[in-house]
Amino acid sequence: MKIHTSLLAAILVLAVQVLSVAQTNQNAVAVVGDIYGVHCTGYAYQESQDYLVDWGAATEHDDSFIFWQNGVGGSAYVESIYELGVPNILMWETTSWPAGFWPNPQPPGTFTQFWYGIYPQTNAITHSTVGGGVNGAQINATATSPLTGSSFTENNLTPMTLTTGGAASSTAKNLFEISASAQTQTNAEPPNTDHVPWLPYSPFVPVPYDQISVDSFGQLDSEGKAYAVLPDNKDVIATAHIKGHDKNTYRLTPAKYTLTSYTLHLALTNTNRNRTTLGVGEEVSLSGMPASAIWNASAGGLSVTNGSSTLFTAPSNAAIVSVVAMVKNVSLAMIFDVVEPGGYDAKIITTNHYSAGTVGVGMKDLLHIHPTDVSFYRVTLAEDTNSVETRTGYFSNHTNVIVNTLVGSADLDDNNSFTDETAVGPFYFLPQPWYLGGLENTIPVYWQITGSSSNNFYGNFTTTTLLLDSSGNMNRSKFGITITRSTNDVSYSSQ
Repeated sequence: MKIHTSLLAAILVLAVQVLSVAQTNQNAVAVVGDIYGVHCTGYAYQESQDYLVDWGAATEHDDSFIFWQNGVGGSAYVESIYELGVPNILMWETTSWPAGFWPNPQPPGTFTQFWYGIYPQTNAITHSTVGGGVNGAQINATATSPLTGSSFTENNLTPMTLTTGGAASSTAKNLFEISASAQTQTNAEPPNTDHVPWLPYSPFVPVPYDQISVDSFGQLDSEGKAYAVLPDNKDVIATAHIKGHDKNTYRLTPAKYTLTSYTLHLALTNTNRNRTTLGVGEEVSLSGMPASAIWNASAGGLSVTNGSSTLFTAPSNAAIVSVVAMVKNVSLAMIFDVVEPGGYDAKIITTNHYSAGTVGVGMKDLLHIHPTDVSFYRVTLAEDTNSVETRTGYFSNHTNVIVNTLVGSADLDDNNSFTDETAVGPFYFLPQPWYLGGLENTIPVYWQITGSSSNNFYGNFTTTTLLLDSSGNMNRSKFGITITRSTNDVSYSSQ
């Protein structure tokens, strides 16, 4: 009877061998916080065979059936008839598995065994389990031994699924790589051979990569890999198909590549370094791709065009830009919205002070160029010396009074800010009598990427100077802010 027990154990263990190994390896393809991986979603195994046992002049007939599904559970049934005199010996055993969900381990099943006329065993817990994993089989074999006449049929097609993982509710697309290896047996052997060698015998041999394809990915390349772009939180079919012989086994190994962007500089009102709205000239690090990736951009520039990462520089004009990472025949794109500077906000930092009795006014302002949810740290803003001047009242009648309009340029910082000083005076010998008069300067302003020769019109800055009355009170306006000063050096602003 000892030989019977080992024989029956071999039948059951072999029946679930693929899934037992798969269960052991399933955690190797899971990523904490972003669970993805390949796993078996169903298992259907059927086998029938007649063969010579090695404990006497006896033959055995076996029938085995195993059906299991992820999240549902399943059952197995094995029946053996030993022709050893009369009556024949009948043995049957069953295993049932409760529902289990990948990537959690499949709970062990309940095993029942019965030998007719010998002894029963019931409610024993089997150590053999089924469950999701990275190993599969493609078996459709029928053969007869020319030496003994023993025969068998065996069928096993393991459906495989790739779960793409991802954060809750995410539909972001990622690049997936599937690696596959397979073995095939030219002359299939049965699960249990005769006590003499099964003929003709052939070992398992590797299957060439060009003979393997995987659902949702297609034909493997010369390195045994294939690629697909897939959204998060999806289950896609990933069953391997092998152009081998009747008995094939395979292993799948997935890898997930996420295209990530990281701006080199923070924006004032948007601290998200993964933002895809950029200022002209901004630099963004792109990474997360396989080393075989080839990069291209519809506008702007790339530091390198090959490798797992590159540095993208936004163009010097507003544009919708697509940066694409190409891996073999699959591409993954990231879209950037590049914007130009336009608009501003301003506030007074300090006011100018002059000696009592003198006419003059001035202020220093802090400006932020809009939009502030991008960074224009590579932008220079410059006022044109060719301003348009308009005089009224006092200044029309005193054209010899020169009011210097200081023009300049400023390199914007990460926050798109710069300081501007606007002033008139002090006038120590301004001709009297003093009365109302105005002087307005309209100054064209241009922007450019720092160091380039290409100027882009930004708009006009207007400065207005007013001599208010006979006391010499004067104000100065720029950026929508007005500062007023009296000759006793008292100032107040419109802010």
